[in-house]
Amino acid sequence: IYTIADDSKLWALFKILPSDISLIEQGNKVEVSMNDEILNGSVDFIEKDFDPSSDFYSVRVYLECKDHTSLKVGTLTKGYIKINSSLNKEKIWIPSKAFITIGKDESAVFIKQKIGYSAKSIQTGISMGDWTAVVSGLSIKDSIAPVASYLVDSEAFIITP
Repeated sequence: IYTIADDSKLWALFKILPSDISLIEQGNKVEVSMNDEILNGSVDFIEKDFDPSSDFYSVRVYLECKDHTSLKVGTLTKGYIKINSSLNKEKIWIPSKAFITIGKDESAVFIKQKIGYSAKSIQTGISMGDWTAVVSGLSIKDSIAPVASYLVDSEAFIITP
């Protein structure tokens, strides 16, 4: 038998994709939409151990809510986490369709040459929506093919310099 001493604190549990977990830090502000109600909160706990059976990380968010009598346990919520914008500075972002993965840690883009395109090896970082950050191998002056898969056929091999 338990006695609830303080029911003034609520928290929500969010499932985050492994590709996005590196963007989230303890203390990030979160706007939560629940039952047509907007609540504010902050990230309190990030489950760093990845459970391969669930394909997601868990993030716990404590909510600021004075009256939560209309909220029920198990309510489906949607949250918007504000990430640190310094993670995005000085990186080249390309459309996710503009590169293809050719190995465990290697990807390739097609750089426009005078006549045609040539493959170039790059290292990609985090992805956000339809965009991916390039860690190395690409210059801001490079012109790339917008959809890399169009330049590869089933018999082609990619040879990167």
